[in-house]
Amino acid sequence: MLVDQFAQLNIGGPDTIRNGCFPLCDADTDCTTPAVCVKNVYGLDVCATPGCRSDADCSADPCGKCLSGVIGGHVDGAWSDPSNSYCGYSGACDASSCAGCSAGAYDGGLGAWHTCFARALDAGP
Repeated sequence: MLVDQFAQLNIGGPDTIRNGCFPLCDADTDCTTPAVCVKNVYGLDVCATPGCRSDADCSADPCGKCLSGVIGGHVDGAWSDPSNSYCGYSGACDASSCAGCSAGAYDGGLGAWHTCFARALDAGP
């Protein structure tokens, strides 16, 4: 399937078309556990292992919100990638925070916030 290859972050140039191969699905049962069927950055239903699918999945600390993953691109471009979603929690890390608490730099609409695991996406685009 031909898809956009977004121009690289901080390098520039035009987006290009590439031949992409994705494990497509119609339902969670089409995927091998722990993967589930979820949309990716191209809007295709694929088997992936997002950190969450809804706010209800985010219960490691109070006030959890499921945030869509983000793919950064050239000239401050950012594309939502639900297949790479993760949980964000309101407030800064403190003594009562979850294990693995890490401050989030990209606010995702939360203001001061944190995650409960170490992950490269925490820095945002």
